[in-house]
Amino acid sequence: MHEFIETHPRDSDDRCDGAYQSWDTYSGEVHKCLPQCLRLIADEYPKEFSDRVYACLPHWSGNHPARDFLDLQLECWAIPSRHQLKTAMNRLDIPDYVWKIPDVWSYRWRAKYDDDYEEPPEGHCSEGSEPTLGFKARVREKIIFSATAAAIRFLGLLPESQRARIRSMILHEDLPSVNNPSCHGDGLIPFLKENRCLRVERRLNVANAYSNTYGFGADEVASQVFHERTYSVDFQEISQPLSKYLLDTITVSNEDVPTGSLTLVLEADPYPDFCTEAFQQLIHRRIAWSRAFNECLESGLFKHLEDRQVEQLKRECAIDDGFKDAIAQLVNQTSSVFRCDFNPGVLESYQTTVDEMRVTSPADVWKCWEDRSHAWVGYPDVEVGRESFDQIYEIQTEDEYLRSRACESQE
Repeated sequence: MHEFIETHPRDSDDRCDGAYQSWDTYSGEVHKCLPQCLRLIADEYPKEFSDRVYACLPHWSGNHPARDFLDLQLECWAIPSRHQLKTAMNRLDIPDYVWKIPDVWSYRWRAKYDDDYEEPPEGHCSEGSEPTLGFKARVREKIIFSATAAAIRFLGLLPESQRARIRSMILHEDLPSVNNPSCHGDGLIPFLKENRCLRVERRLNVANAYSNTYGFGADEVASQVFHERTYSVDFQEISQPLSKYLLDTITVSNEDVPTGSLTLVLEADPYPDFCTEAFQQLIHRRIAWSRAFNECLESGLFKHLEDRQVEQLKRECAIDDGFKDAIAQLVNQTSSVFRCDFNPGVLESYQTTVDEMRVTSPADVWKCWEDRSHAWVGYPDVEVGRESFDQIYEIQTEDEYLRSRACESQE
């Protein structure tokens, strides 16, 4: 549905433009309202809506009413059956080949500087072909549903009399999961209203519940599995998933459910010090930087910068006010909706940055702010076992692949 709506054209030269123009960067509110927006468009402008549907799905013309498009939506927390998926695929004319996509491997080929490097044979990347020798590792992502999605499905299978006897559920969100997991708490709302004694606790592992390798293929994963690259995060990587979980949990708490019926606990195991440092160096510092930007702009401290530079800083400093407030509540322990089991750091004063800018040479202002945007925090210098990656990916080296083929041939 995101592709169905035309968005404002993006400036590909602006490295922060994508995040700035992404409507649901900090919460899932816009994502959740899009289906209703489409229904309103279909009601108010039926011809334009039909024209767009038939332009996107020409095989529907004369076969399906355009409004049937609205019935294809699955809730983001749904764990669909194969029959449901097959029905949607048939309606959208999606070929059966997509069933094979989860089985496709992404390959990390040996580099030319490796001692055992061999030139990959021609056609080694052809679709659906058996792997050839010469790869270092191959990887494919596991499709993981959130603990909350599993709980919603479980509750939906129970009769109401059994659901009424449940008092507590603890949901461990300790791995990256599919389909906007921060929004999955919305699926609990009917059960929280039905059973007002039910208390649900979502435990989000800050270090493990998202991954900066997820979706990036074999090169990135193999580099970290085989310790060829350090593991680090920047502000966007930690703030976006964290903000969505915090703000989307607040949204659920505002839906006429009993106070405290859904809580979010941020967990740091096994890296509490890393989480504290990430909050302090990335989140608190960027929030202070964001507030300092506004005062510097109003005070004329950026008058020597080019318009494009000011615009870039404006976009990099754009942080949702709700996220800022949520972080303050987390630090001050004033929220009944979320808490954490580690030290979340201390709020930083933006005035320090403003005072620094007042004494900075106009020629150095841009470099000073640009340097601030490159902050990142590395994971602890510990041996990260391959088993931690095995929870998210299937990984095979060439030797492991050959051994598996040998075993298959003997059966």
